[in-house]
Amino acid sequence: MKKQDLLARRPFTTWLIIECLALTIGFWCWHAGLIHKVYEVDSTKITFGILVLAFLVTLRVGALAYRVETEVWINDIKDTIRKRMAVPWFFSQYCFSLGLIGTVIGLIGMLLIAFDGKATADAAAAAALLPVIGSKYATALFATASGLVGGCIIQLQAFVVDYALSSTDES
Repeated sequence: MKKQDLLARRPFTTWLIIECLALTIGFWCWHAGLIHKVYEVDSTKITFGILVLAFLVTLRVGALAYRVETEVWINDIKDTIRKRMAVPWFFSQYCFSLGLIGTVIGLIGMLLIAFDGKATADAAAAAALLPVIGSKYATALFATASGLVGGCIIQLQAFVVDYALSSTDES
């Protein structure tokens, strides 16, 4: 029996470590007030939609990782789990796409305000619009960040499960 690494032997444990790190980072973002700030600034709330979607998909990956780790007859269900792993891979790309859509929405909102002829006619009116423009720009950046973070976490966890499944092919 050859010695396997942690990813191959314990996909659920590895998933749990990744999830605990992500939740710890989320807690510290909440503790620092970043989550409240994002909620105030993001008028579309797409940032939270992406993060909730990513959290739900990671729970699905965790359930699949648990099955891979605890299943005695893994060769019998390997094809079923591989088919079910298509869903997390799809949603990891979907998180990236939603992040880009949020970026476009925020930038379009910012540009519509910035280049409104009436609003920028005098300097005082233009200066009053800077907080609104900044808010739209923040929406764009927060949506991009949440799409990247959510998609990367899903991809990392899906890779762990796929790696464990491919390791069972070799044994």
